[in-house]
Amino acid sequence: MSLHDRDILKTGLRRVDSVLHRARDVLKTQGIVSAELDARLLVCHVLDISLEHLICSPEQVIDQSQMEKIDNVLARRIAHEPVSRIIGGRDFWRSTFVLNSDTLDPRPDSEVLIEAALECAALLKKTGRDDFRILDLGTGSGCLLISMLLELENAFGIGVDVAPGALSAARHNAELAGVDDRCAFVCGDWMASLGTGFDLVLCNPPYIRTADIEGLEVEVRSYDPKRALDGGVDGLEVYAHLIADMHPVLNRGGWVLFEVGEGQAGPVSALLGKNNFNLNSGLSAQLPDLSGLVRCVRATGNGVLTDC
Repeated sequence: MSLHDRDILKTGLRRVDSVLHRARDVLKTQGIVSAELDARLLVCHVLDISLEHLICSPEQVIDQSQMEKIDNVLARRIAHEPVSRIIGGRDFWRSTFVLNSDTLDPRPDSEVLIEAALECAALLKKTGRDDFRILDLGTGSGCLLISMLLELENAFGIGVDVAPGALSAARHNAELAGVDDRCAFVCGDWMASLGTGFDLVLCNPPYIRTADIEGLEVEVRSYDPKRALDGGVDGLEVYAHLIADMHPVLNRGGWVLFEVGEGQAGPVSALLGKNNFNLNSGLSAQLPDLSGLVRCVRATGNGVLTDC
């Protein structure tokens, strides 16, 4: 043991590498599958350092106050509070989004909606459109709308949510991303009182069957807002409601894109077809997520542009 390490022991201080190992072991013992990554993220959060700094400076000394804060966040994680909730943010697409109790925790699977919407935008650009108007229904943290605005510099978007807390987070995230001058966030019931003229409508609606919510992992059922999860008896109630009234808000040739749960692509596609949306517009109507499950369904309404 070096003299430096002996001095650390005498003063009750600890090296960051030993604290990290302890945090990982505590989480593993409590059955946290992602213990290694979670320990790193939580220790970095408490110490306000980067992962790179954590790895490159194992000799950094941690005082008792910092240890108590680390123990506190470990206890929260052991109670299955998601790391993103503890640190207050989630990486999504190319940004980090601030969360609160009114926002759904964005999942990487939802990024397929961004990829799909950008493909739609590329087709619309071929017809001479560039200043797109985007609608994000149930915006939550604003992750879908803000990610699209970061990719489409001439676009303007509106995000709608019924929860004032979610809108507060979305506005803050738009400011952090530098797109707050190109978007507005409205408190409302889906499309009620909205105008027309949108080229892209994105929506990640509640789609969990009511009876299945109690069977979800604790991180979801106890920390995500129930209104953002509960899709009714069959999980399709919101889709049916929105699709029936969607045509008036779309520009001619505009696209609607929905996130769907496992096994819902067929029923949602059928709802779109029944309501005169076109699922054969030059792009695949159903797109898989990283695990291979169909996660996005898209279609055009109000006429199909021939260039597509």
